[in-house]
Amino acid sequence: MPNTMKELSILNVPKSDGTLQEYEIVDSALRQSVENNKPNWNAAEIIDSESGEVTGYEDGYILNKPSIKAGEGENSIVEGMIEDNDNSKVYTIYLTGEAGATTFTYTTEDETTKNEIAEKASAIPSIGIVYSPTGSNSIYRTSRISKIDSENSTITLKNIINTKTKAVKNQQAFIYYNSKNITISPYCHAEGKGTFAYLSGAHAEGAYTAAAGSFTHAEGYATTAITQYSHAEGNKTRASGLGAHAEGSLTTADSGYTHAEGYYTKALDQSCHSEGHNTNASKAASHAEGRNTSASGSCSHAEGTFALASGFASHAEGNVGYILMKLTGEPNATTYNFAESYASNTILLLKMAHTKIISNTAYNDFQLNSSSYSTITNIDFDNSTITVDTTLSDTAISDAQYYIYIRTEANGIASHAEGLSSLASGEGSHAEGRQTLASGTYSHANGYLTTASGNYSHASGELTTAATKAQTVIGTYNIPDDTTTNLHPSQYSGFGKYAFIVGNGYDTGGTSNAHTLDWQGNGWYAGKLTVGSAPTNNMDVATKQYVDNHTPDLSGYVATADLETLVTPLIQAALAEYGDGDTATYGATS
Repeated sequence: MPNTMKELSILNVPKSDGTLQEYEIVDSALRQSVENNKPNWNAAEIIDSESGEVTGYEDGYILNKPSIKAGEGENSIVEGMIEDNDNSKVYTIYLTGEAGATTFTYTTEDETTKNEIAEKASAIPSIGIVYSPTGSNSIYRTSRISKIDSENSTITLKNIINTKTKAVKNQQAFIYYNSKNITISPYCHAEGKGTFAYLSGAHAEGAYTAAAGSFTHAEGYATTAITQYSHAEGNKTRASGLGAHAEGSLTTADSGYTHAEGYYTKALDQSCHSEGHNTNASKAASHAEGRNTSASGSCSHAEGTFALASGFASHAEGNVGYILMKLTGEPNATTYNFAESYASNTILLLKMAHTKIISNTAYNDFQLNSSSYSTITNIDFDNSTITVDTTLSDTAISDAQYYIYIRTEANGIASHAEGLSSLASGEGSHAEGRQTLASGTYSHANGYLTTASGNYSHASGELTTAATKAQTVIGTYNIPDDTTTNLHPSQYSGFGKYAFIVGNGYDTGGTSNAHTLDWQGNGWYAGKLTVGSAPTNNMDVATKQYVDNHTPDLSGYVATADLETLVTPLIQAALAEYGDGDTATYGATS
């Protein structure tokens, strides 16, 4: 018999067929929770109409919020689209594939499951896969599914789920078709449309989001937070590292404590930060920002447009230069012919050791993380050929236009490159300006197309070259020094003849020097040396004007014949000791 001491309340709960199920709430404490708007699990008691006995509970709906119900995990919440739906299900499959693959063969426990997976793949646009290593209690990777081929038993994913070094064989994984919200573990919360909260404490909200790791949070549209404490928000972002954070659109934070924000950015190694547009931070503690930049060295920083920091603790900033080239080649070729002739300065730039990428995508449309491109491995100007690491086209091409992008690049340890297409490849080197190269250890190149290739050298100006150790070159188009003649007092290797050069050439075929200073202290000038004050010490330089003004005029005091008699022996003696002249005939009359 019903307990007449309890007050009666009615709870109408919507069912999947659209009808309402009426429940009597007979506990005054539960009724009070309705009034206080506090959730109370399993409060919807089913009362037998004849006996008045409690016969069970209906799916654990929250008492005062019939649109919210308990999930599969203990104390988990499902909110939003909670009605039963035959299109929502989780299937177990087994994957086999190579390291770094996105296409796998798969098997199922029975043929019925295989057929259902293929049928749902065509019916539901938002499907995903969860991959869990054997014996692990946490999710390792998740991915949206691009294609399922049931005839050939293959599945193609949008993302790599088994890393670039780990192959899988018969690896258990789960496909979830989330047309409704799903919670699996305790304390999960899934709300919105088609959301999936997998491990303990996970929270998924929005549309088709997945919070797969413990205490993860995914919000927005088709975002995925995979590893413990990670957070993904925005549009199709993925946070798959411990404590990782991905926000924006199509961003990926793929390692521990990484942060990716903006559009199509990737933070791929421990503690990386990638921001902006199509940037990549791929080594530990690296930072990439701007557009199409890459920080691929540990602790490196790349900023600007297309800049590349690949050396440890390197820094690259600035812009990219590009050169148009028309190519001809066979299908799937890696070597192509070009017919154009290029100016000497362009050839010099192309011969520099930059990381050069080539694409048929124009500068304004190029996307580092989605555009098709190859890396140039060699340019042979003698035979007019260019070689790339991967083919540019699977069909024949003839005079097809391609863009060669020459990035501002710092690939030496602790190097710094800035400007336009500058390259710092020596340890501790610094290249700045336009298309400069600092390849010597702790070298510095600035200006336009200058090269500091000697260790500790400095090249400045236009097309100057400091080729030997500790040398400084300024000006334009100097004659490069080499180590054939080492005049440094120490005779240590790497030094050349000159410590300082001033170039005054006008092109690569017309190099010249205006002034040199060798390591012995000897100076040379292409022109005259002019000084601005009279000498005061024994070793001071005297000008012609000074000598003329301070030499007495002996005319009128000594006869010319007598003067010749006195002076000629002195001149002959001087020439014999210091000069190369003909001393015997000097002073002779014809």
